[in-house]
Amino acid sequence: MSLRRVVGVWALLAVLMSGNGILREVALVPWLARPAADAVSAALGIAIILATTRALVRGGPGWSRGRVAVIWVGLTIAFECVVGRYVDGKEWRELLENYALWRGRLWPLVLASLAAAPYVWTRDARGREDAPAPRALTPPGGAPSPARRRAPDVGAA
Repeated sequence: MSLRRVVGVWALLAVLMSGNGILREVALVPWLARPAADAVSAALGIAIILATTRALVRGGPGWSRGRVAVIWVGLTIAFECVVGRYVDGKEWRELLENYALWRGRLWPLVLASLAAAPYVWTRDARGREDAPAPRALTPPGGAPSPARRRAPDVGAA
């Protein structure tokens, strides 16, 4: 996956997640209390991240899942700081409050899903995954083929 594609996928995510933020402020906050609106928005944001990256992220030569995760999270934090500070006019302290998971802020979970997305949907350049693939639930030796199954002996006593 080229740097151009990595940044392109991130730019699409930035647009989609900005839409999520607008939806939260325009529709969810007036309808729900702020904590509930933030929770719904965080869940929707994680769903947007996972669905978008599932559709668009592919591994390949020179691919580093860790590098992609760092680029995406770094660009996202930079975007949030620039837009929050210079467009929304928020103070730095107010921006940092979004990272206080211990105060019920869910933004760190959204960032964690963004960092995890390359690992969730791809293999690394050597074709390995971090966790072994799940095994099918079959008996040892595999399921017997229809030709090897025997009919029960009727009348054997």
